[in-house]
Amino acid sequence: MTAPPPGFDLARLLGGESYRFQFGVRRGQPDWWRGQLDVPDSETLAERTRWLDDPAARADCVTWEGAAAPALAETTEWLGLAPGEITPDAAGAAALGRRWEPDWVLLRRPRKTERMEDGGWQEADISAARARMKASINPEPELPSPRPLPSSILRPPGSPRLVAGCVCFPSHWAVTEKLGLTVPEIHGVVPTLNADLGARIATFLDRLAPGAVFERENWGLAAAPDRNQHPRRGLPRLQADTPPNRVWLRLEHQAFVALPRAEAILFIIGVRVAPLAEALADPALRGAFGRQLAAMPDEIAAYKGLAALRRSPAVRKFFSA
Repeated sequence: MTAPPPGFDLARLLGGESYRFQFGVRRGQPDWWRGQLDVPDSETLAERTRWLDDPAARADCVTWEGAAAPALAETTEWLGLAPGEITPDAAGAAALGRRWEPDWVLLRRPRKTERMEDGGWQEADISAARARMKASINPEPELPSPRPLPSSILRPPGSPRLVAGCVCFPSHWAVTEKLGLTVPEIHGVVPTLNADLGARIATFLDRLAPGAVFERENWGLAAAPDRNQHPRRGLPRLQADTPPNRVWLRLEHQAFVALPRAEAILFIIGVRVAPLAEALADPALRGAFGRQLAAMPDEIAAYKGLAALRRSPAVRKFFSA
């Protein structure tokens, strides 16, 4: 495993005695992602380039819509690239992917005067809409019948939606399927996540100040060491008979950056992969993670592809050793 980014703490991430979704954001440490721009002899960057140079693979890795142009232009400036060096379009998104190790997506934050309709953001007079809505609920006798209010106008403001991304190393998901979705919609496939953390995530994203950087970590287990676990590749999944020495730990170091001008959030994902036995060489950490895995609710274990693995006698023995 290549060295994890600064600030990565396996004990904090894997050492809990019970499992629960944790948002766990904290103020950003030194900008580990800036140091991964144009890194000579970078194995990760070389692999990203191979995927992005293959037209079929690039179509799976890069997604884009025009609303992302200002945010991509500001991202390249924020990274210290010269204006125009990365064009604000789909080709520019792929070009940035060839220059920079982490995966990334851009989440556009709606203005308070915007609404979602027919798949795109349109300007709307929210105060007038609220007046119409009030009239439709408590109409005064002298008022004419209110014009029907589009259901889209009732959507609470503040839900960022995904407008672009370059994700070469996904964990069995496809960024192209997320284009245009809001954060709650993206998280809708994850059992209990919106119920447990949805309100906290929404508040965090809504209040993230321009220029602020926050970080968090995430983990997953896999049956293959490949960084790119796109569903289309059909890689093996964990089974009850998968031996512990064939289980890989996937680590994600994530960062949220609120871009000052583009009304967008840059979400950065740095992926590292290690043999599980190597990462859990410390018996105390291995035992704690084993208890966390055993306590994971069944629906979450099924979503993460761990349901069968948890029943393996060999895996249970590994965690109890």
